[in-house]
Amino acid sequence: MSNKLNEELSALVDDEASEFGLRKILTEIESESELVNKWSRYHIAQAVLRDEQLADTSFGEGIAAALADEPAH
Repeated sequence: MSNKLNEELSALVDDEASEFGLRKILTEIESESELVNKWSRYHIAQAVLRDEQLADTSFGEGIAAALADEPAH
């Protein structure tokens, strides 16, 4: 992953990304599993620095299961 992509991801997490940066990240995230992992780590670090509560991992799993059970529209 390039330094520029890392910078774009960091800016996005900090809510400072340009529209171009957002589009670039959304395009790359589909094919870069490391980018997804880094996105998660950046958000965890940001939450810790802001002393925010972190959601339990089962929370996301519950949402994914509920969505899987939803009929397609």
